[in-house]
Amino acid sequence: MNTTFSEGWWPVVPSHYLGKGKILSFIIHGLPIVIFRSNIGEISCLPDRCPHRSAPLSLGKVIDDEIQCPYHGWQFNKHGNCTKVPGLDNPCASKTLIKPINTREDFGFIWVSLSENKKLNPPPQPLLGENKMDVFFMHDKVECDLVDALENFLDGFHTHFVHSGWIRHANKRQTVLAKIKNIANGVEVHYLGESLQSGLISRLFEKDRGVSVGRFKLPNFAELEYRDKSGNIQLVVSTWFTPIDKSKLLINARIATSRGITPAFVKKTVLKRLFQIILNQDKAILEQTKKNLNLFKAHINQIELLENLNTSNDLIGPYLRKLLDSNNAESLPDKEVLIRI
Repeated sequence: MNTTFSEGWWPVVPSHYLGKGKILSFIIHGLPIVIFRSNIGEISCLPDRCPHRSAPLSLGKVIDDEIQCPYHGWQFNKHGNCTKVPGLDNPCASKTLIKPINTREDFGFIWVSLSENKKLNPPPQPLLGENKMDVFFMHDKVECDLVDALENFLDGFHTHFVHSGWIRHANKRQTVLAKIKNIANGVEVHYLGESLQSGLISRLFEKDRGVSVGRFKLPNFAELEYRDKSGNIQLVVSTWFTPIDKSKLLINARIATSRGITPAFVKKTVLKRLFQIILNQDKAILEQTKKNLNLFKAHINQIELLENLNTSNDLIGPYLRKLLDSNNAESLPDKEVLIRI
């Protein structure tokens, strides 16, 4: 897949999860990392291993803006230098014992990159909107492939069944024009002619529907954008999927709604519960699908295994797979198609 970890920024967690003097641990592309925030608010990231006896630094403490190993109390600064070895007068501070990992905060998230390049391109920016927005964040995990998670997020045709009543109903379809176009490092689908969706979320948080857009940008960014008939943004759901390993992903989402008379904390409380229901439904079908496919792959010599059969309803999946395939530089053509969604 065209997802070079070492040259990209990957979000690990919303910023507010990491308070001053706190420590969080993650596994990113199989590598255990520890992120800690100093008492002055600065974030640092190191591999989650003390070089002395390999204890996880994430089980330690933040002391004097440094991280202390839980085993023998060695302390390390943000550069990976050992500044203190209890019982010794001369710690090995002159040498970097742990190679630090690039980290930054943007758009309400903490990001990391394994690249040694100090001039990396910034991470994909979510749609911030022309009007004032109320924003909240979500964080979760799912066991599936990156491409399957991205397609699921941007696919409208599963919503009638997996999210029946919440987003759409199977017996209340509309004929909509879908325009698929290539963009820089990604693809967009514009849906024209769709009125409000029949599900609860649309009826609660949209007054009318002008255009909706689904977009993907390499390597891991997917976004849904909903505008009213006047062109004003009503809702934007921006999501980044970060691989933990080959079969598990971190999910980090930014949900923004247009500011109105409803207090932000009320919308956040209601929307967060609703979106968690939707997320849990997607996680369930993705994980069940992946488990089922793996069972059949074990019998590939006995059973013909057809995968990724596409129809005209599969708008974005083929584009995603092309973009994520590092062995295929060709892009699929722009197109327009009438769909019943």
